[in-house]
Amino acid sequence: MKTNLFALLIALVCLCSCETEDVNRIRYEKEVAGNWELLGKEINSQGQALSECDLKNRITFALSGNFYNNSTSQNGTTFQCDANEEIVGEFSFEGNKVTINFSEGESQEGTVIVNQNLLTIKTLEDSKFVERHYKRVASPVNTITVE
Repeated sequence: MKTNLFALLIALVCLCSCETEDVNRIRYEKEVAGNWELLGKEINSQGQALSECDLKNRITFALSGNFYNNSTSQNGTTFQCDANEEIVGEFSFEGNKVTINFSEGESQEGTVIVNQNLLTIKTLEDSKFVERHYKRVASPVNTITVE
């Protein structure tokens, strides 16, 4: 009898633990869903100067689990902001840890902090701690339309 109760207790703890992880994953997916525009960037806690073109960079977390990165860079000849190739991938959460698997086969992991309409993504890139700060510019979407 004690063995059965102990087994039941273990099963309930495991079930509750899995449910909590699923709830956290779903909460983060809903919180980050939408379009975000770059506000700032820090490398090893040092603010980085961003160009007008950098500040037009947008990322999208779609409710479908797709990720899009539309970036711009300054043309050295015309000094206009040119659109770069769109980067596409899929994202998943484990707690507040996000993994983005890009269509070309690479992946990026990071920590996500959402505070209402502000998003911070912390990553480790080339042995440097990088933080990117974004502001929400559009509500959650299932698909993205290219402008």
